[in-house]
Amino acid sequence: MAKLTKPLSIFLCCAVLFFGTVFSSPVYGQLATSNAACTKIGNPIGQPIPPPGCQTGQIKVCNSPADYDILAQEVLNNPNLVLAGDANLERSDIKNHNVECNLVALLDSLLTLNVKIIITALNSDHANDGGFHPRGMAVDLGYFSPTTRGDTPEGLKVYDFLYTKRVELKVIQIIWGYPPDDSSKNGKLCIGQSNNSGDAGTIGNPVNCDAFYTVGTMSQHANHIHTAIHL
Repeated sequence: MAKLTKPLSIFLCCAVLFFGTVFSSPVYGQLATSNAACTKIGNPIGQPIPPPGCQTGQIKVCNSPADYDILAQEVLNNPNLVLAGDANLERSDIKNHNVECNLVALLDSLLTLNVKIIITALNSDHANDGGFHPRGMAVDLGYFSPTTRGDTPEGLKVYDFLYTKRVELKVIQIIWGYPPDDSSKNGKLCIGQSNNSGDAGTIGNPVNCDAFYTVGTMSQHANHIHTAIHL
């Protein structure tokens, strides 16, 4: 067999290095093949959500307007998103930065659970509540509670993810009338923030639903999980 000429050898070597780099690096827009890649901002464009190799229940983060745009695009393009309130207002809120960065990250995180994520209110379609909705810090997720309509597997999966990952998701409020009576969670628990300020860095704590929010408030949340995040 004839020996390769020196110029041809150099060319082939460079080609291997170039194509090996291009097709193996887990950069945005390419196929993620490990859980490490799944933790990056955004999922690869044009790939299933979550990408192959990703576990469900990934925590997304949002630290800049550029992050927001990537996450918002993922949320709005996800077939598991259901806008069940005023869909036009909800879509506009997400697209036009009318919700906080941490909230769009929470929504994108929920969509990695591979269940229908049903939004019944965000900002503009719940702007008169005097709380976190008009500040773009809260979402209502449309699931009947177990005590209202028996077993609701998707709602239970969403609640469990929000509750167990409340620190990573920056959750300050969870109101659902009522959460499952799970002894591992010390009974029926909501999440509440003592001063309701929503300041950056503050996290909600497990609270007794009736004592913290009142029975009247709980009765208003039998068909949706109200969730708020800090700034």
